[in-house]
Amino acid sequence: MKYLYKVVTALLSFAVLPVLIFVPIFDYRFNAPLLELLKPGVKNIADIKSLYGLIILLRDLIGTDGASNGIPEGLQSFIAPLISAIVFYVLIAVFAILTIVLALAKKKKTPACCSAIFGIAFAQLFTIAFDSLFKPFIDGTASLASIFNAWWLGVVIGVEHIRISSAFFYVYMLFAAVLIFTAAYSITEPKDNAKSSYKVKI
Repeated sequence: MKYLYKVVTALLSFAVLPVLIFVPIFDYRFNAPLLELLKPGVKNIADIKSLYGLIILLRDLIGTDGASNGIPEGLQSFIAPLISAIVFYVLIAVFAILTIVLALAKKKKTPACCSAIFGIAFAQLFTIAFDSLFKPFIDGTASLASIFNAWWLGVVIGVEHIRISSAFFYVYMLFAAVLIFTAAYSITEPKDNAKSSYKVKI
C-alpha cells in the first residue's frame, strides 16, 4: 500500500507537466475587420494555444528581423508583469517535479503535500499575474497601436480578449488530487501492530 501511494502521487504530480506544456490554456481573440476582405465572413482571429504552440507562434511572428529592431517603448512597461507570470509558471513546474521527488523519496507524506500546496499557490499567482498583464488591453487603457507606436494597427486589429482557458484548472485539480488522495490514504491506511501504550498491572 505504501508503494501504491508513492506511485499514484508521483503520477498525479507528473501529469501537471504535460498540461503546462502541451494542453491549450492560452485563449486569445482579436478583432480584424479588414480580414473580411480576404476571407468573407471572417472578422476575428481566435485560437487556444498551449505553451509549446505559443512559443512556436511567437518565434514565427518575431523572427530574426523582429529581434534586431529591439523592444518597442510601449511594450517595456509590460516586461515586469510578463517576467512575473513566467516565473510563477516555471515555479508550478518546479513544485510538480518536487512533489514527485518527495513522494518517492520521503517516508512521510507531509513534504509532498506541502509541495502540492505550493503548486496550487503558484498556479493562483500565475493566474493573477497573467490577468493583470493583459488587463490594459481588455479595459481599453492600452492597445496594439499604442504599444507599437503604429496608428494603423488600431484600424487593422484590436484585442477582444486574452485569457487563460478552463483547461488550466487541470493544474489545480491534479495538485488537489494529491492532497485528497493523501487524506484518503491516511484514513484507510492499515495501522501497524504497535505496542500497547499502557502497561498491564499485576
